[in-house]
Amino acid sequence: MLISTEIFVMMVFAIGYPLFWNLIIRSKINGKNFFIAAYTAILLSNIFTVAEEYYFAEIFNALEHISLTAGAILLLVAVVKFTEKDIMKERDSSDVKKGGRQPL
Repeated sequence: MLISTEIFVMMVFAIGYPLFWNLIIRSKINGKNFFIAAYTAILLSNIFTVAEEYYFAEIFNALEHISLTAGAILLLVAVVKFTEKDIMKERDSSDVKKGGRQPL
């Protein structure tokens, strides 16, 4: 990708960061800290992508991929935390439909 495109993507993520932060912090969703951490890791990966064009290409390339991996893992944890409450409700309602909890 061209460096101008990478700089543009980094700027979009950087400008969106306070908007995303404000939206998530005010919400009452489960896993909101993991959502913020995932967005931060992806923003860092964009910063490392731009930095690798200018200095220490191997180090910043490794940091880019590490932060992308961390962002993906954090996003997975955030989604699991977010849906955890719904899964528990679904399990409880299915037990009630069967006539109570079944012994193990």
